[in-house]
Amino acid sequence: LNIKQSHIYLPLIRRFRKKRLCHLVGHKFHAYHRSQGVNNDGNDGDKNSGKSGDTVESEASSSSSSSTIQAVPTPESLYQLAAVLISSKDLNVHDLLPHLLPSNKEIRDQRKVQELFILERAKNLGKISLGVTPEEKVKRNAERRLKQMQHKRDCDAASLYNQKFGILCGMFAIGAWDAAVEYINYLKSTGANPNGDSRVIRASCSFCRTLLVDAYKLLPLELNPSCLNLSKVNSNSNHTATNNGTSSSNATHEIFDELASLIGPVLSFIGEGISVDTVLFSKVCRLLRYIVHKLPNVFCKQTQKEWIEKIIVNVLLPGLAMVNPGNAGMANELWGLLKLFPFGERYRAYAKLKSELYSLRTPLVLRRAQIVEASRNKLRRLASETIKKQGRHLGKLALSNPVVVFTTILDQVEVYDNMIPTV
Repeated sequence: LNIKQSHIYLPLIRRFRKKRLCHLVGHKFHAYHRSQGVNNDGNDGDKNSGKSGDTVESEASSSSSSSTIQAVPTPESLYQLAAVLISSKDLNVHDLLPHLLPSNKEIRDQRKVQELFILERAKNLGKISLGVTPEEKVKRNAERRLKQMQHKRDCDAASLYNQKFGILCGMFAIGAWDAAVEYINYLKSTGANPNGDSRVIRASCSFCRTLLVDAYKLLPLELNPSCLNLSKVNSNSNHTATNNGTSSSNATHEIFDELASLIGPVLSFIGEGISVDTVLFSKVCRLLRYIVHKLPNVFCKQTQKEWIEKIIVNVLLPGLAMVNPGNAGMANELWGLLKLFPFGERYRAYAKLKSELYSLRTPLVLRRAQIVEASRNKLRRLASETIKKQGRHLGKLALSNPVVVFTTILDQVEVYDNMIPTV
């Protein structure tokens, strides 16, 4: 099935029984979590009759784990095929889920293990073991790094072979946002956390970039240098620009009128995961900056203003906190947007980031502990001779997490009075 031409095939598919369609698609998914060399006797349907929900899924997962020889990732085209059928209401997602792996219980267990590992890692940062020899300390650090690498490999493997999250990625790939919202609500009701899956976040970021294409092309040159089109220089470029300029003003307002409310729900789902896509982060900052600064009629609308504030507080600020320290470009893009807001609104957003988000979101809990530990290490080495070097290191940390760094500095100064002249 050609996904791009699905509107041609769907009327033909609707001539067949919908009940059979679910089993056909489910059989294709079974081929990627069961061994090709093991013969199935075809009595699974009779054995599972009268069972539903997690019971069928757990039995399917246990039988597949015992018969799997070598796992093969499910192709993206199959995910997109299922997403097309689900979004067109030709396939009920609840009928397809028993055919998918892992089971709801396994997804909940994986989420619990990942969150406990992150929280335990954040808790152990900054601990000092007394009476430990340097050799033991080096050995413990090596074991800790090896454990973190193994945990990352396990998470990547779990994400790659998670067919239920793969369906969600397929929905993002075809742009079926309404169907994705319903599916996300179902996954969350079962205890899953699709926001914490790296593959889902990348797919949602890619979907959000497609929503910004038309609006981003209309930005002025100072915000979108790609409009310069330096590779194609001709004598008619000025004439073309003037003609387009007179006709694009109305189109600009139409596109930007509902832009914040259009991308707001998608960005709210992405959350701090936007840090994996720096291009999307920069585009969102530039588009919102243009709306706030150049389109006051759009920004004055209550709905658009609320969505812009939500995007800044719940997405951009946490996203900046999750990037690698020292990324001055992303910090500059966000500051170009924040400086357009009054003093009180800016510090209200900083207060929410400090008091709520750093404590409620698991990735931010770990990031805060990492920045606090790194800041304290730099402050321990701070002296009149090393103030420039250590100051540069603290400045890099403060680019992405200024609230955490400045709070740590103030706490250290309150405890050690001799640091006041140096700081």
